Amino acid sequence: MKEHREDTIVWKFDKKGVFSTSSFLQVIQSETLTDEITSYSFTSAIWRSVVPPRVELFGWFVLVGRVNTKERLSRLGVIPNSDNVCVLCKKEIESVQHLFLLCEVTWKQEQKKWLTEFFAVIWNILWERNDRIFRNKEAGVEEIQSRTVYETNIQY
Repeated sequence: MKEHREDTIVWKFDKKGVFSTSSFLQVIQSETLTDEITSYSFTSAIWRSVVPPRVELFGWFVLVGRVNTKERLSRLGVIPNSDNVCVLCKKEIESVQHLFLLCEVTWKQEQKKWLTEFFAVIWNILWERNDRIFRNKEAGVEEIQSRTVYETNIQY
């Protein structure tokens, strides 16, 4: 005869059976993210506490396409299908991809700044790499960051 034991709750997604935010996020991400996204370390890069938690969460929602854009709201029946046009450019359907990557209004306003920062970062990565390989020189992290910030502030 078996002993009478009290029922317990076991979180099946953890080896020890204990719920944790980390194990919950892993389950959610594995169920909602494509292999293309999870094959890179985008998801782990989001949860680094470099911005407030609500901004991290929003970034995650953008990544998994769960932002309540007008396109999503119309699919869910919250707003009529005829009301899914982007409120910024008034030309395209307001999807996550359009709103955050393709919308001409948001892109044109920030394009020069974003491109300048992008090119400054990749240029300084290459510069530092070449210094280490060909000149046997190694700058510290602060120096590389300062150089990159300086270059993004140059008016072209």
